[in-house]
Amino acid sequence: MKKENPIVHDLIAPDYIPIGFSDTVYLRLSVDDPQGLDDIDVVYFTFDFPDESFCPDTFFMDDDGQNGDDVAGDGVFTFGLTGPDTSQQTGDYIYHFTARDKDNHRANTIDNTITVDESLAPYVYNLNAPNSLQKGSPQPVYLFIEVWDPQGLGDVDSVYFTVTRPDGSSNNIRFYMHDDGEGGDSLSGDGIYSLGISPPSPENQSGDYVFHFTAKDTDGHQANVIDKIITAYDNGGPVLSKFKSDYITTVDFIQQVYKDSIVDLVLVF
Repeated sequence: MKKENPIVHDLIAPDYIPIGFSDTVYLRLSVDDPQGLDDIDVVYFTFDFPDESFCPDTFFMDDDGQNGDDVAGDGVFTFGLTGPDTSQQTGDYIYHFTARDKDNHRANTIDNTITVDESLAPYVYNLNAPNSLQKGSPQPVYLFIEVWDPQGLGDVDSVYFTVTRPDGSSNNIRFYMHDDGEGGDSLSGDGIYSLGISPPSPENQSGDYVFHFTAKDTDGHQANVIDKIITAYDNGGPVLSKFKSDYITTVDFIQQVYKDSIVDLVLVF
């Protein structure tokens, strides 16, 4: 009897990386297999250069809870992509993501374009935020995003997001994130900006809220924008964010919040 092929889905990858970016941005790919995750042999990608030549190497993704992978064995495979140096081509790199099981059945392929170009603007990446929130939940939620600037972090003026409601409306308020080691931020000046928010109230709209994250430097250069959908729902269990292992976890921080009586959460909904 023929086995069903694995399926790859829900790719998380940037659409832009600046030349000279000196950190690591994480690519994440969810994989399902009808025979179970133990049937997965490899998850990998290849890519084509902007001049349409192809890279002969194959790059393998891991689900081992190490090197940027959040949780071992959860079906989300991760690869840390280092930034392009000034000797590399600028333009559109086309990435091809897929998987293969132990019987050599191959999954579908997801193609993703990452544009590499020169820029003086800051760069936001590696967003950590929940996929959904229960309306009326008393549990605070913390959003984290990393920022890089070609002139150094001292050139970053502000990091913020705006929110579009499910009905398409927005008050266009900028919610400013901070990197000062206070109120949920783990370490001052490490380039990881954070903000604690309150979940939506029962009176708020249900559905998909789109959070638009960006940054600005002291010369007014605008960073790229990362859009994140957070779904507000009426019932069910609480949904907690998953963070990289070197961040404080949501549960630990909730306990710290109540212990230290930190109540300056932001209402964004």
